[in-house]
Amino acid sequence: MSTGAHSEEPNLPAQAPARAKLFDLRSVLGGLFLAYGAIVLVMGLVGGEADRAKAAGTNINLWAGIVMFVLGGLFLLWRSLSPTRIAPDAGEDEQERPIP
Repeated sequence: MSTGAHSEEPNLPAQAPARAKLFDLRSVLGGLFLAYGAIVLVMGLVGGEADRAKAAGTNINLWAGIVMFVLGGLFLLWRSLSPTRIAPDAGEDEQERPIP
């Protein structure tokens, strides 16, 4: 078995930042809000008078789509301004501490 820089183990510290960014909930939620917001926004733009009449004259799809689209953008902006930080492994931290 070689002990080089490359290993077949899935829990390598070098791979942790990429996995943490991949599963960051801000990315997932931001993408979903952008996608659904765009769909609802388009439905609000192409909707007819019948849809507006159901909502007492307010174009709910348009406003909900705008809000969802902006919220998705804010989630993605938050993710880019405050990237995920990886905490040190608890097992390694305990080994370095002296026992009182």
